[in-house]
Amino acid sequence: MKKITIKLGKISEEKAKRLQYELSVNDSIYRVFINPYLKEAKIIFDDSRIKVEEILEKLKDFQPNVSGMEEVSLEKVIEESMSWNHKLKA
Repeated sequence: MKKITIKLGKISEEKAKRLQYELSVNDSIYRVFINPYLKEAKIIFDDSRIKVEEILEKLKDFQPNVSGMEEVSLEKVIEESMSWNHKLKA
């Protein structure tokens, strides 16, 4: 799995919400967070099922620029998804 950070051009709050939903319904994408104020998207996806280019194509109207990319494990994704309360109990 990969985690990419993408800088975006001009994007409104409404378009960010819509785009975040559209990306999240794809089974190959595990996490999507688009911040319209920072103009940044963070996406975790299965790179064996969807390519970075396909994701960038969906973002093309917002001048996407990949600013970071890293390999992540399923364990790390699960750990980052846990709330602080659950981490303290574990």
